[in-house]
Amino acid sequence: GKRCLIKAIAAGIAAAFCLFSFSPVLAAEAIDTAKKTSLTLSYVNEGTALAGVTVHLYRAASVSAAWEYTLTADFQKSAVKLDGLTTSSQWNTAAATLAAYAEAGGVAETAEKTTDSSGQVSFTGLQTGLYLILSDTVTLGDTEYTTAPFAAQLPAQTVQNTWTYDVAAAPKNIGHQTIVGNMTRFKVVKHWDDSGYESQRPETVTVDILKNGTVYTTQELTEDN
Repeated sequence: GKRCLIKAIAAGIAAAFCLFSFSPVLAAEAIDTAKKTSLTLSYVNEGTALAGVTVHLYRAASVSAAWEYTLTADFQKSAVKLDGLTTSSQWNTAAATLAAYAEAGGVAETAEKTTDSSGQVSFTGLQTGLYLILSDTVTLGDTEYTTAPFAAQLPAQTVQNTWTYDVAAAPKNIGHQTIVGNMTRFKVVKHWDDSGYESQRPETVTVDILKNGTVYTTQELTEDN
């Protein structure tokens, strides 16, 4: 027995990643895991500051002094592999999977704040670790802006291979489009409930979206999305 829980949520899907460098190069100094950290995010798209974006922060993993991640209790069942990830594409996939798990499983968020008039939001007093950031869609004028889930490491590694505990960054490639009429967005979350049968999962899951009882569009979900 294998069951797939599919949950439709009115939210946007976009491809984006934060301007963090998840470098495989080890810093010269050990991470002070007891030290508090902060994270400041700037939401700006082509010169437009995105005010009013609600940002949800989740501590997805703890980090050791030697920069080894361990999923927190809330995310352990997601089975996301964090070791050996070096490229933006790999971290995009990990963040998307963690986000799907958080949304489907009702994981409690660590903190929630809204961007100010300059598009900035700051979180302070955070434990070290890997954080998942989910951003609500915001509409400014006749334009809708969406940001895909992304991950932030606290502390972050600098170009000098040291650690910075006060991290400032920005989401990359924020999606936007002009609103025409009444629009509705759906996100389809693929969450497996098949402990012991993981090897029997199909490679793809096809989802039909119906409009007034008729198939309007079809989406195919894979391991990558």
